[in-house]
Amino acid sequence: MDERPAKADGADDAAGAGDRGFVPGYLLYLLAAASAAASGVFHDEVRRRGLRPVEWRVLACLNDADGQSIGALAAVTLFEATRLTRIVDQMAAAGLVRRGIDPDDRRLRRVWLTEAGRSAAADFVAAARAHEDALVAALGTAEAARLKALLRRLSEIAPQIPVAGPDAPDDTRA
Repeated sequence: MDERPAKADGADDAAGAGDRGFVPGYLLYLLAAASAAASGVFHDEVRRRGLRPVEWRVLACLNDADGQSIGALAAVTLFEATRLTRIVDQMAAAGLVRRGIDPDDRRLRRVWLTEAGRSAAADFVAAARAHEDALVAALGTAEAARLKALLRRLSEIAPQIPVAGPDAPDDTRA
């Protein structure tokens, strides 16, 4: 029995592989497709409310821990730090965040939510929780908990797994 999840209409055709190809069962494709499917509707709502998905992620991260550095925000938002700096500057111009010097280490610059940013973050976090609740309800609580545990585990081990294949670097040569 095929244990691969059913794709949206036309997804196999779009991948160009059908049920017999590599891509439909490739773990990294499945992770990316699941992420796109699960976040797509929410990101459409974020855009409808006037923000970009990366701006929502910055608000959510600062809502969890205000006063983060750009580097810390970049790591959690999965966005390159130089590009994120420009986005945070745009968010500051819009009145959602403020940037400033770390009071304990003047070499560091940090980002804090403004009152407007805190209010927007609270609204978006509430919407994100409701969206996640709907996804969990569709999966079932136990299956969703298992999926989260598996994804956390994969996030821990994946960076240590070397790339294998004919063009991969061979560290075994002396």
